[in-house]
Amino acid sequence: MNIEYSAGGIVLNQKRILLVYQKNTQTWAFPKGHLVGNENEIEAAKREIWEETGISNLELIRELGSYTRPTKKSENITKHITMYLFTTEDIFVFPKEQDVKRCVWVHPEEVSEKLWYPGDKEFFLKIKNQLLL
Repeated sequence: MNIEYSAGGIVLNQKRILLVYQKNTQTWAFPKGHLVGNENEIEAAKREIWEETGISNLELIRELGSYTRPTKKSENITKHITMYLFTTEDIFVFPKEQDVKRCVWVHPEEVSEKLWYPGDKEFFLKIKNQLLL
């Protein structure tokens, strides 16, 4: 089994959480993606958030933890994801990545309904009480 390392963030603004819709997998998720080159996880999380949402004005609050889940691409690949909590004052989103169809600010009680991957939902429900809501 191959492991793919990713990092991303739960981005908060006015007690709402940012989700992205990926065209290629037709899924709602938190902004996240692969580590590139010599990036550390925080650098990768910030880059992925910017690529998928256009938001670069981020304040890192803390690491939320890591989890693993299968990828939609292949059953032979497990994705290891480290997530961080960020806040931003930006509200307008402009995805830079073509795979992201749109981004939405969601109230916390709606997040787990929208998330497609069971592992993402389970992680969110586990850390939800740690968020600044």
